[in-house]
Amino acid sequence: MLATILNKQNEDLIVDEVEIFPLEVGQVLVKVEASSICGRQIAEITGRKGEDNYLPHLLGHEGCGIVEDVGLGVTTVKVGDKVVMHWRKGEGIESTFPRYKWKEQVIGGGLVTTLSEKAVVSENRVTKIPDEMPSDLAALLGCAVTTGLGLINNEANLKIGQSIVVIGAGGVGLNVIQGAHLVSANPIVAVDVRKKKLAKALQLGATSIIDNTPSLNRPPNIRQALEDLNLKNIDVVVETVGFPTLIEAAYSIASPGGKLILVGQPDFRESLSIEGFSKNIKGLTVKDSEGGLTQPHVDIPRYIDLYQSGVLKLRELITDEYPLEAVNTAIDDMKEGHVVGKCIIKM
Repeated sequence: MLATILNKQNEDLIVDEVEIFPLEVGQVLVKVEASSICGRQIAEITGRKGEDNYLPHLLGHEGCGIVEDVGLGVTTVKVGDKVVMHWRKGEGIESTFPRYKWKEQVIGGGLVTTLSEKAVVSENRVTKIPDEMPSDLAALLGCAVTTGLGLINNEANLKIGQSIVVIGAGGVGLNVIQGAHLVSANPIVAVDVRKKKLAKALQLGATSIIDNTPSLNRPPNIRQALEDLNLKNIDVVVETVGFPTLIEAAYSIASPGGKLILVGQPDFRESLSIEGFSKNIKGLTVKDSEGGLTQPHVDIPRYIDLYQSGVLKLRELITDEYPLEAVNTAIDDMKEGHVVGKCIIKM
């Protein structure tokens, strides 16, 4: 089967044939139909998370496919089931890490990988879904949608009429915005440097947008932009990019007693600086997002019901599609900001 292999950091991924070993206890073999790419994969590739001690290995953690085989002990899915593959733990066994044979060496993969024609996945990283659910849309439930909506419900605990600023209108940011809209937050402010991303944010529920592109006359200033919009009390700020300057800006605009939730992962070599910290003690809660504290086996069926009822927007999130062989083009387009919403890799 064809699989995407991260062989060395800061180099193109390799798409090549690999072999699958017999399934072990708690493992599920999935024929992958669609996968998306998350910022975490780009962080792995570029080394933002630090040195990777497990190279070479397969990649991907949000996808959809059909179960082809199951190992001993698997009870939550069976052959023929359509499943979402996700990185958060769900029901079932947590298996040993899968292995693959590439050329003459044995290489690894996480408990879930999705950027390949087939994947060996731990039982607790797959959730059965209805057969009629489109595979490309279901793939988004592996990370982007569940993280964004879960953040609103479980981490921000955003209430009706509370205000929120979302810095970064990418895959997760758009779903934070959509989740805020679903709980009737107001205002919902999207911040980005790409006009097309801001337009997509408005489509998914933002009430105001801030173009944070620097100009010759003015450096980016989110606080001033909020004042220009006459927005002074911000209950929740979500930072999805991971740039220290944006995290510092996010800290500065959150109101006393509010919440700052960090989704974006800074480069491990970078540090944060809070100016005049003693003047900023204001009862602010700062936390990092843990995937929205999603329970996949509980939340994914609920979100599918919302989609099938016409409430949750999924088709609108997908703006780009690529074949598996063009995975490096997809990643380059994401790095350059050309992908407005979410990209899908179709097998």
